[in-house]
Amino acid sequence: MSGIDIGAHAVSVRVTDLRGDTITTSRHPVPPGIGARDRLGAVASAFGRTTGSGSEVWAVGVGAPGIVDDACRVRRSVAIDHWAGVTVADELGRRLEAPVLAVRDTHLAVLAEHRGGAARGYGSVLYVHVGRRLGVGILVDGRPFTGNGSAAGEIGRHPGFGWTEAPARLFSEAGAPGGVPRQPGGSPSGPRPAMSGGSPRSTRSPAPSPWVSAR
Repeated sequence: MSGIDIGAHAVSVRVTDLRGDTITTSRHPVPPGIGARDRLGAVASAFGRTTGSGSEVWAVGVGAPGIVDDACRVRRSVAIDHWAGVTVADELGRRLEAPVLAVRDTHLAVLAEHRGGAARGYGSVLYVHVGRRLGVGILVDGRPFTGNGSAAGEIGRHPGFGWTEAPARLFSEAGAPGGVPRQPGGSPSGPRPAMSGGSPRSTRSPAPSPWVSAR
């Protein structure tokens, strides 16, 4: 069996036996600006180099960024350009010649932590992905909660959170090159996004979200 993580900058491949024990892993850089066809080709190439010729893979699970519906089609993605509209399972199934299931990456991440990681033994889990984008994986009673439209937890680069400016602010706080200008008091200049209640320190509960309500 194999698991593939498709990212904007790299493709990672893991091959396991039927017990889930890892046989081999690999990570392959990918130019972030390539189109969907070239990215799918890069995934197939990485898969072939990792599994080797003559290897039989019974099934492939794919983690993809963005909102991925029940048909394994990417409805929206802010992490990868030209990615929306791709039916990942069908496209990769033809290229890899194996059954493929594609799911939003953070849904798979929270399930992995539940099955064999830090969340083992817990039925309800909130997994937070922190990187170039922000995302949440939700587990309820041991099953990933995808919400209405498969969009639960998909925060991406919502402008209200200021996440796109976060790396520059972190560099600035550390005094490293590439940060935003600092004010005399030591904090980066520029407006910070207001959170619920109008203050970054507010503890007021946000309005209920339609994506995390029960179906």
